[in-house]
Amino acid sequence: MYNCKLSTFFRTSHFGTMRFKDLQETAGGITPKVLSKELQELEENLLITRTVNSTKPVTVSYAITSHAIETQPVINSLIEFGLKHRTKIKQNNNRDKP
Repeated sequence: MYNCKLSTFFRTSHFGTMRFKDLQETAGGITPKVLSKELQELEENLLITRTVNSTKPVTVSYAITSHAIETQPVINSLIEFGLKHRTKIKQNNNRDKP
C-alpha cells in the first residue's frame, strides 16, 4: 500500500490550494476519515495549512506552507530516483523473460 500522507502532500505541493473534496477525488479511493487524519498530521508537522472558508456550505481548503516548500528539492530527488529505479527493475525483469 502506498503512503497516503506522502501522496496527499505531493498533490497539495503540485496543485497548490485544494479543497478537501478535490483532494479526496484525486486520491483514488482514500476514505474521508483516513484523508482527514493524514491532513491533520501534515498540518501538525507544519507542512500544510488548513483554512475554513465562510461559504455556504462551509468549505475547507489546504495549501502547502513555506516550510514545506523547502523540502521540494529532496522530494524531487526522491521522485527522480524512484522513476529511474522502477525503469531499471522493469528492464531487468524483461531480460529474464524467455
